[in-house]
Amino acid sequence: MRIIKGNKKIDLTEYELKTVLSKYSKTMLDIGTGDGRYVYKNAQNNRENLYIGLDPSEKSLEEYSKKAVKSKTDNVLFVVGSFEIFPKELTIIKADEISIILPWGSLLQAVANPTSEIAARLKNLIKPGGTLKLLFGYDSSLEPSETKRLNLFPITAQHVEKNIIPVFQQHGFSLGNFSTLCTDKLKEIESTWGKKIATRQERPLFMLIFLRGN
Repeated sequence: MRIIKGNKKIDLTEYELKTVLSKYSKTMLDIGTGDGRYVYKNAQNNRENLYIGLDPSEKSLEEYSKKAVKSKTDNVLFVVGSFEIFPKELTIIKADEISIILPWGSLLQAVANPTSEIAARLKNLIKPGGTLKLLFGYDSSLEPSETKRLNLFPITAQHVEKNIIPVFQQHGFSLGNFSTLCTDKLKEIESTWGKKIATRQERPLFMLIFLRGN
């Protein structure tokens, strides 16, 4: 699989990935990481854990990859790929936590309209007792063309309870927490996209935390 390390593009083998994984007590995977700020900041604060940020845009990953090299933050990997085009080397991991923070495009569609296949794939990447954290939201009045393109229903707490949570529960996840967030709260999350949204018009936002069973 291809990783971005500063200005370099490096192909990491499955064996090399296993060697990296063995050095850390926990593995955290952020899917759709964007510029990688979220994994970079968390890696700095939790040096005993390995953080992996996955995003299809090599260019987006460069900024915080360079910061990681400069600050010698070695416990973070910036991986080129997506949930749809998932690097086969990454399928060996059993993450302690998978996060999907403010997804857009097809990844938002996967979270807002989850299928059995999506829930099963996520379960296979998480260790028993591990956590799946989803933070998402949208507003068809603010993003009409994108929500129409993705065929997204109006998002409400009732929609989440009826159409999203049960899909994950049917695939071995138990619900640990379900909360709504005001846009201003995004300032507290180490996400570049989140901080941008926080300065814009209020929109529905939901946080779901699931625990994977055995």
